[in-house]
Amino acid sequence: MRRYFPVVVLLLVAGCGRQHSDSSSSGAQAGVPLAIAGPQPDAAEKAGTEWPAEIRALLQRASGAVTRGRHATAVESLSQAIGIRPDDAVLFRMRGDVYALIGENANARADFSTAIRLQPRNADLYNFRGYFLMSRGLGRDSLADFDQAVVLNPAHTAALNNRGLLRLSEQDYAAAEADFTKAIESSSTFPDAWNNRGFARMKKQELETAMADIRRALELNENYVTAWNNRGLIAMQQQNYSEAAQAFGRAVELEPFDVRWVGHRRGALLKMERYNEAQADASRIEWLTRLQQVTQDVRRSPASAEGWLRRGRLLMEGNEFAAAAEDLTRVLMLSPKHPEALTARARCWVELKDTDKAMQDCDEAVAAGAVAEANSLRGDLWAAKREYDRALADYEAAQRFDAGVADIREARGEQLRAAGKTAEADADMEEARRIREALTGESAAGQSTVPAEDAAFNSGVPETP
Repeated sequence: MRRYFPVVVLLLVAGCGRQHSDSSSSGAQAGVPLAIAGPQPDAAEKAGTEWPAEIRALLQRASGAVTRGRHATAVESLSQAIGIRPDDAVLFRMRGDVYALIGENANARADFSTAIRLQPRNADLYNFRGYFLMSRGLGRDSLADFDQAVVLNPAHTAALNNRGLLRLSEQDYAAAEADFTKAIESSSTFPDAWNNRGFARMKKQELETAMADIRRALELNENYVTAWNNRGLIAMQQQNYSEAAQAFGRAVELEPFDVRWVGHRRGALLKMERYNEAQADASRIEWLTRLQQVTQDVRRSPASAEGWLRRGRLLMEGNEFAAAAEDLTRVLMLSPKHPEALTARARCWVELKDTDKAMQDCDEAVAAGAVAEANSLRGDLWAAKREYDRALADYEAAQRFDAGVADIREARGEQLRAAGKTAEADADMEEARRIREALTGESAAGQSTVPAEDAAFNSGVPETP
């Protein structure tokens, strides 16, 4: 979909959404957020090219403010622009977008209505207001706006598509299909209308034509996640569980944090009796549910470094290391030199194959007091560089005692032997042997080498005070 004005791309969020998940819609009941196209550019776009530099500067400021979440500043900038040009419908529509974005619905509706009053023959503005009203559950009012948009422009693709979605919410699938068909006739390369018509046909149990529509939507936009999900739902009804699992899997690839797609894929896997994979999806669902709760906590307290740290660690648990690194960076913005965040982020960098950043974070973590974990990780980084002296020094500082340390002892021993330092090499080899014997609990003579207190701990027997 084309953008309207380069300087205000982010001001269009409320008026140009692609998905609608109102609980009243039949799409939501099926777990499928249907696509809703916003208004198409119209004559108002041309008016924007005539704005003076002063207004363009204010719009640039408003756009930047929205990006930073400073919505009051955006409203102020747009209000100043309106003060300069109070008869500009586009400016009122933009301010309405920002009001809608922050939930000031009365102000948003007033601005959309003012824009229509200024340009009563502008079909796009009716569609903008209709979209806003539909997103707030005001179906009857939004229908009147979509009807008027179609009266003014019978080939208005977005208005036809949106009206079809309202028909879906009323479970009038035949009327919805008719609107989506008109939208397609108006713009045959509009993937939302193909997807939505496919969904309407699925509800009518016209599975073959429904699948054809969904496949056409995916030809137009191969990354259309709801179309992949709809394809999976249709395939499930056709008992083609293999195609369903593949379609749901593609949706998961596109939106890995959406629990719905994982749940749908699990259903297909169960039908195919692929129980191990289904169990993996069940575990993923449990993890995503916990992630949603932690995310809600963070949204309630965005200034809490500990909240971001919890979410970062949970993302690491789910192997989402890039996302985890972003959250841990937020921790460090709120609490510089946070030792746990530095160490955790260093582990993320290791997983992401950025060893330079990992080493830097380990250095800072050690300096900040995270000695054991950070030293241990830094030791592994030195070992990977064959810097065995530094690796073993870090392991000693971390009081680390495991097979990995024994491996590095042997590696340094071989290095020393190659350099002609036989005595030092023998000492490393002997230390490696001692570590392994201690770990297995037996000496070369078959006797236990684990101290009595360690044996009690390892066996689960509590120590005597």
